[in-house]
Amino acid sequence: MGSESTEALGFVLEVVSILSGFGQLWYWWVLWYWWVLWYWWVMCYWWWSSVRLAGCLEEMTIHRGVRHMKKAQTSDDT
Repeated sequence: MGSESTEALGFVLEVVSILSGFGQLWYWWVLWYWWVLWYWWVMCYWWWSSVRLAGCLEEMTIHRGVRHMKKAQTSDDT
């Protein structure tokens, strides 16, 4: 009877050690997954903000050019 309980205890300890190993593996997997998500979010946000900034600058340049052309037309008309 004593050897059976020792065997059972050994089996339980083996299962616990395997599960703890998986726990560490899952920890690294989750850490890596969140790092990748964070990295891509930052890169996409940076890209999107640079595209928006370029669009705003282009729009400002176009408006400035239109205003300049309107001023030139009104000065030519007078």
